[in-house]
Amino acid sequence: MKHMKNKMKQIATNIDIKPFIDTNIGATFDISIIRKNHPHFNNWILSELTLLYYDNKNNLDIHKPEYGKSQLLNTIESDSKMYASDCIFQQQILEHLITGYPCIIETSEPSESGTQKVLIYGYIYEKKKYLIMCFNKSGNISHREVDERCLYDAADKNISAYFIKRNDIREYPINWQKLSNDLKTYYYGRRKEFIYKGGILMLYGLDAMNRVIDIFDSLRGSNQPIDIRFLSVIYEHKKILEYKFKLLLENGIIFKYKNISEKLNENTVALKECLNLLIKYNTQRNQEDIALIEEKLNKIICIEDVIIPIIIDEIDGQRVNKI
Repeated sequence: MKHMKNKMKQIATNIDIKPFIDTNIGATFDISIIRKNHPHFNNWILSELTLLYYDNKNNLDIHKPEYGKSQLLNTIESDSKMYASDCIFQQQILEHLITGYPCIIETSEPSESGTQKVLIYGYIYEKKKYLIMCFNKSGNISHREVDERCLYDAADKNISAYFIKRNDIREYPINWQKLSNDLKTYYYGRRKEFIYKGGILMLYGLDAMNRVIDIFDSLRGSNQPIDIRFLSVIYEHKKILEYKFKLLLENGIIFKYKNISEKLNENTVALKECLNLLIKYNTQRNQEDIALIEEKLNKIICIEDVIIPIIIDEIDGQRVNKI
């Protein structure tokens, strides 16, 4: 390691610095590591990242494969010894960075929830600083240089670190059945009760968006700031859904209704407007802004209430039933 240090000034692993999704969702780092130039990126996007969910811990996110279960990622989970000392911590991270594995750790870096995950993707020897990708208070991607000792002190030593590298496999067929099932859960999982899954109560899809409207409504007049991540996650979901539909057309799915792309784009634009309104509300506390956000969210739900079943029917008729 010392010999290598003398010859190297900097380590930089291959990631997308500005990934396809550039705000704070659970899959942002995965997307950055896989990179949009992966030959199977589009097949992966079609097969995954369909389900928007809300749980009883007040988390809103887009469901993604667990670490170690995505075919496009090689994953190594750290052992308990990694955090035993500052020296061991630095050694393990550097050894993996040199072999092309960025590291994901949980830290006490400030965020809306008090902690956040960061992606360590490089190291500058002369400065003794890591290159990290994290998220600012607005939930947008931020790049920083962090002193190695500061990073060790900030690391949550009760949670495993993950070393993750892109896997350039030869084949990754679209999982049409999973896409269909996830869209059905997104649409048909509409009920008053939470869905119980893995010890956590869940709401999916349209119900998750309705829950966000309920949260906004409950905060009217309270003069409290509202976590922007509620809308930034939904915004990223609309971007992904719009991109998925483009990929469906490219993969030969035919739709008799010709305005679906236009309607999905309208939803994406409306969510961007909602984000801007929420930023304005958190500054000025104008209650009319909340009312307008709720109105736009309800319109988006109504549009998806019509569009999602059409997409499901065409996928089932043209792909799933022929598998």
